[in-house]
Amino acid sequence: MNVLLIVDRLFVRHEQRLIERIASALLDEGLDARLIVPEAAMRTSALGTLVPVITYADRGLSFTTRIRAGSIARQLRKDNPNTRWDIVHAFGGQSWSLALELARLERAALAAELWRAGLATRAKNITQSSPEETPCLFLAPDPSIEDVARDTAPGIPLHTAPWGVPSPPSPKDILSNSNGLSVVFHSSGRSKSECVSAFEGVADTIRELDNAHLFVNLEAARRAGLWGRARTAGILDKITLVDHIEHLRELALSADIYVTPDTIHEQRTMLLEALAHGLAVIATSPEQCSALIEDETAYIVHTHRRTQWSTKLRAVLNDPDHARTIAKGAWKHIREHRKVSTHMGAMIDAYTQLVPGALTV
Repeated sequence: MNVLLIVDRLFVRHEQRLIERIASALLDEGLDARLIVPEAAMRTSALGTLVPVITYADRGLSFTTRIRAGSIARQLRKDNPNTRWDIVHAFGGQSWSLALELARLERAALAAELWRAGLATRAKNITQSSPEETPCLFLAPDPSIEDVARDTAPGIPLHTAPWGVPSPPSPKDILSNSNGLSVVFHSSGRSKSECVSAFEGVADTIRELDNAHLFVNLEAARRAGLWGRARTAGILDKITLVDHIEHLRELALSADIYVTPDTIHEQRTMLLEALAHGLAVIATSPEQCSALIEDETAYIVHTHRRTQWSTKLRAVLNDPDHARTIAKGAWKHIREHRKVSTHMGAMIDAYTQLVPGALTV
C-alpha cells in the first residue's frame, strides 16, 4: 500500500511531531509514503527527514485547485513513475479540497483527519462532491469529535482512530517543595473572553507566590492581549512568552501544571502529552477530549469565571498529594488508552476499509 500524506500550514505548525510519528510508523509497517507540505512550512520545520517530501503552493483561488493538484501529480510521476498511490491522507481542513482533487487524479481513496468538530460540515460537502470512484473516509481522533460530527453531519463516513502519544515509564515528579513552581498556559486565544478569564484567574494566584513562573504561548498572548493584562496584574517578572510552544514541548512538559482554557472541540497532542507526562492539568469541559476525566485525570473548570480558574489552581497547590494522584491517573490513562501503536493500528484499519486488499503482508 502506498500513501500520500498531505498537510496544511496550520496543522504543520501545531502537530509536526504527530506527522513525523505517522510517517515513521508507515515505514515500520512496510508502507511506502510521501509527505506533501506547504512550501512555507518547509522553511520552519524538520519534516522530510523520514520520508521524501514534495512541496506545494497553499495559497490560491479555488479554481486553481486542479492546477495545483496536477503539479503535485506530475512531480510524483517524475520521482516515482511506476508507483500507484492508494491513499491520500489529508491533515488540516485547508488541505482537503486539494487532497480530493489529487486523489481523483491518482485514482486513489481519500482519508481526511477530522481534528476539529467544526470541520464536520465541510466533511459532508466533500462527501457529496467526491466522485464515485474516489471513496472517502473521515478519521475522528477522539470519540467526542465523532459524536459531534455524527450530530452535525449525519451520514458522513466516519472511522474513530484516537490519537496516541508516547509516555515516559513513570510520571513526572511535580509540585516538589525543593523546586520552584512552573505553570504552562496554553491556548489558541480564539475564544478571547474565555482565554482572558482563565489567564486572569491564574495571574491572581501566581501573583501571591514567590517562586512561581508562568509560560504563555505567544499566539494566545497576541490574540487575547494577555501581556497588558499581565502588566496590570503585576506579574511581568513572573511570565515568559514562548513562540511556537508546540515545537518546544520539552520546555512545556518540564512544568508542574498545564492550564488550557480552550473549549472548541479540537484535538491537540500537546494536551495529550501533558497528561501522558503526569502534569497537573487544569482544563475546561471534557467534551473537547475524552481523556479529560474530572478528578481522575484532570481538574475541570465548568464555568468560565476568573474566580473558578483561581480556585482550581489553588486546589492543586493546597493539596499537592491529591494533584499527584490525579496526574498519575492521567499518565496511566494515556498509557492504557492512547498508545501510539493503537492509533496507528486504527489508522491502517481505515486504509484497508478504503482500499480492501491493497495492504500486503
